Amino acid sequence: MIRLTICGARRSVASPGPSAATRRSSARRATARFSVTPGTWVAIAKPLEAGFWRLVKGADLPLPIVQRLVRSADGARVTTADFAWGENILVFVDGYRWHGSDTAQAEQDQRRRSTLAEEGRLVLEFAYEDIVSDREGTVAAIRALIQGERAEWKRDGGSIVVAGTEVPAISVDEEAMIVTVAAPVGQWQASRAGWRRALAGHRLLARAGFAVRREVT
Repeated sequence: MIRLTICGARRSVASPGPSAATRRSSARRATARFSVTPGTWVAIAKPLEAGFWRLVKGADLPLPIVQRLVRSADGARVTTADFAWGENILVFVDGYRWHGSDTAQAEQDQRRRSTLAEEGRLVLEFAYEDIVSDREGTVAAIRALIQGERAEWKRDGGSIVVAGTEVPAISVDEEAMIVTVAAPVGQWQASRAGWRRALAGHRLLARAGFAVRREVT
């Protein structure tokens, strides 16, 4: 409904809107279709997720499940992973505008992903730059987890050092392989670099075999 004001009087004029054919055409443009096996395909609506799929397929990795609904042990819905390999390797492809600079959404993301850690699931979060500018690193991280390879790690005071990189930790449960880290979502709005460093730290911990619990601050 479009409202027009004519000579000071307000009238409501119904807009016909796009035709069904136009809507179907727009949907086709917005959704990419990818062949999985002869006769089967997968539809991916978001360009960044489509780019991730192309990267995975081009690297000859096992193809993931797309838009995997993740439930807790008691059957409650937790979230939907963008991609998943099995039950315990979950990938989220995050754009900064929605998942980093939007504090409310970022907080919701981190709380949901923290819930996944409680059940020992390994979560990898990739930003635009990871998929576009660090293709080799992205593929290597996924391949290592799929193949069950774990990066070497050690404790150093209040941090976990993974493959030579220090990741600050609040607490570590070595028996359960769960580490708790700070998720300062309030700071991410002003620092895209800080947000990306946080995601990179989460990925390193996952590569060491840690499920990452996030304490939102």
